[in-house]
Amino acid sequence: MLSIDKSYVGSSTKTSQYASSKTLLFWRASCLEGTCLEVKDLVWRASSGCLPTKTQLHLRHVDVDTICPLCQSDRETISHCLVACSRVWPCWVCLGLGLLAPDSETFGHWLMQNLVRLDQEQKAKVFMLLWAVWRRRNEWVWQNKRGSCYGVVLLADSTLQTWIKAQDCEIAPLPYFLSPEDGRELWSKPPLGSLKINVDAASFNEASKHSFAGIARDHDGTFVEAFSVCRAGIVSPELGEALGVREALSWIKRRRWVDVVIETDSILVVQALRSNISMDSYFGCVIDDCKVLWKDLNSVSIVFVKRSANGAAHALAKASSFVAERVLVKENISSNVLDVMLQDCC
Repeated sequence: MLSIDKSYVGSSTKTSQYASSKTLLFWRASCLEGTCLEVKDLVWRASSGCLPTKTQLHLRHVDVDTICPLCQSDRETISHCLVACSRVWPCWVCLGLGLLAPDSETFGHWLMQNLVRLDQEQKAKVFMLLWAVWRRRNEWVWQNKRGSCYGVVLLADSTLQTWIKAQDCEIAPLPYFLSPEDGRELWSKPPLGSLKINVDAASFNEASKHSFAGIARDHDGTFVEAFSVCRAGIVSPELGEALGVREALSWIKRRRWVDVVIETDSILVVQALRSNISMDSYFGCVIDDCKVLWKDLNSVSIVFVKRSANGAAHALAKASSFVAERVLVKENISSNVLDVMLQDCC
């Protein structure tokens, strides 16, 4: 935790020079619906000049240097920290909303200039990315964690979608879109002449990475092939699983396999794949990709299983934090994963 002296605490109750009456009026009219309290608080503090960047702390007589810890070249003002830094602005470009570039004005001025051009959904994306940028900055300073722009934008999007889903009272109950074939608790061999691919995902919070993996086995339970992918950034569990299913479908298409069963322990992914609901999110885009691939394949089914029936894929995903992308044959599989596969067939 950062220690701030009383002079900062006392002065933070006053409206900063950055928070003109025009900015505050705009803030009240900017409609922060669709964002959580933590994000609202962050944007309010940034707009009112109370975010504890190095420059703001220095103005409050805290003995710190004012150089940005990310780019190591410019002063860390609020505007620089959240928008203008050379390591931050690419995140805003990646967001794809065509935002105006920062100028010499304050953060509040930049925010006003851009929000008036956006609808409510786009505003929520801006607010959530501000939160993700500030979080990345703090992890960089306090935990020496580095993160890519892609990872920051992915974190913002997945967190926003998870929060929206948590607020939605109309989300279908778990039994929706499921069949009697779903919910197996033990792994079972596929029918004669067919393949089974188990897919799972994993997150590595300390390294700020995520992975997904798939293992193909035949009707005897014999290992055929596997894949594993590791990427920068933390994603929600359901997004990681969806990425794994998409990779499995692409893998099937490349290998021209038929009569394949894909198993995942994400009930949300299976429900999304079987529904006709359109989701305007990165998760929704991945699901749409899966549906397109799935439609072009012959005799491929996707079912939900319990984690206890997905142990081999889970072990492989957990062991995939160092290699970006690879296809594995039996000689490359760790003994831990082989042991789990052996137990599956017992």
